Amino acid sequence: EYTVQKDFFSLRVLANDIISRYTLEAKERKINLSMNKKSTDAMISADLQLIERVISNLVENSIRYTPESGNISILCYEEKGAVLLEVNDSGIGIPKEELPFIFERFYRVDKDRSRHTGGSGLGLAIVKKIMELHNGEISVTSSLGSGTKIVLKLLHDTKVGQLN
Repeated sequence: EYTVQKDFFSLRVLANDIISRYTLEAKERKINLSMNKKSTDAMISADLQLIERVISNLVENSIRYTPESGNISILCYEEKGAVLLEVNDSGIGIPKEELPFIFERFYRVDKDRSRHTGGSGLGLAIVKKIMELHNGEISVTSSLGSGTKIVLKLLHDTKVGQLN
């Protein structure tokens, strides 16, 4: 059981910290990982550790599935009382028919490729659960060979629940 602890923080600053942690790994794979210059410094009230885990999971997935010379960009912006964070990558993409299932526990899009790239199939299920705890939303758009965009939407003053 985990009780959500609310903190007031900048989503952009947190994302920048996470980018710093993964910069070396991205460079080793010849991937450009960056914060979009248009990002705002919007503040949210949420569980810092849980939101950090969400963004870290998304960045790890993007690095894992983006080929050499690819790009991963993070953008933070405000829209109608909410703060949004987009993770855009130029990775391998997800087949349209698989998109409805990617947040299920242990679901793997490509079972053969998964053996080579690692992961347990829990990352996106955890991301979804954390977003639900924050009354937030998560959406995904993707196309094969063109990459994936994942958008997190959190209210400025997010009301949080309890993780069981």
